[in-house]
Amino acid sequence: MPDAEPAIEPERLGWSASAWALFDFGYSLFAFVIFARYLGDWLITDLGHPDYYYTSAQAVAALALLILMPLSGVLADVMGRHVPLLAAFVAVAAGAGTLLSVISPDIGSLGVFPILALGTVSAIGTALAFAQFDPLLPSIAPRRRWDSMSGYAVAAGYLGIVAWLVLLADVIVGEDDKQAAFAPASLIFLASAVPLLLLARERRHPIDEPILAGRFGTGLMRTAWRRMQFAIQRLRQHPQILRLLAGRFLYTDAVGR
Repeated sequence: MPDAEPAIEPERLGWSASAWALFDFGYSLFAFVIFARYLGDWLITDLGHPDYYYTSAQAVAALALLILMPLSGVLADVMGRHVPLLAAFVAVAAGAGTLLSVISPDIGSLGVFPILALGTVSAIGTALAFAQFDPLLPSIAPRRRWDSMSGYAVAAGYLGIVAWLVLLADVIVGEDDKQAAFAPASLIFLASAVPLLLLARERRHPIDEPILAGRFGTGLMRTAWRRMQFAIQRLRQHPQILRLLAGRFLYTDAVGR
């Protein structure tokens, strides 16, 4: 097996650091527009569906992430890279968000379920994309700048929300056409991710033999699944970590709602 690339810490902030913060701008705008502001209001207020439709879809997304979030993290470890998964999850989230803008709400009695499915897929893709975004920080900033870079990214995220509320909401939504907001927000999210996908230079890790042998599909997923099962077994030996993870899931889910 060839040697892994050396884990070289960046000496200073560069364009990749700006791209990292820009991603949070688009991510926060997208998450705010679709999940916090318009999708639920559109379904419940405008289309007249019961609110438990939307909350049920949120619950499905949360339960799916209980499995997909750790699996995607293990998969990134097995691959030795986060950028390919980040690109895939951004494409899923933005693609589903774009389809929400063109799907007809009047396609029959079951018309709400394709909308809920797209919203659920977009929510899952958004969460998984952000989970691949955070680990890129060591690749784009020296350790002494991690705290300031995190602050810059959070500030960029709030700036994205403010930019939507101040500059774009009235122009795009207009006379309360909430569905019109989904495609522009998706496009902004996708555009904000492109610089990071192009500029990020990851700190590589050793890759397992099955992947080197070319078994990208079955071998990669089987290895990731085995590693996740092993990690779950190890958690039983450390109940304090399990309690920490459970508490974090509960409070982040509450904040997300």
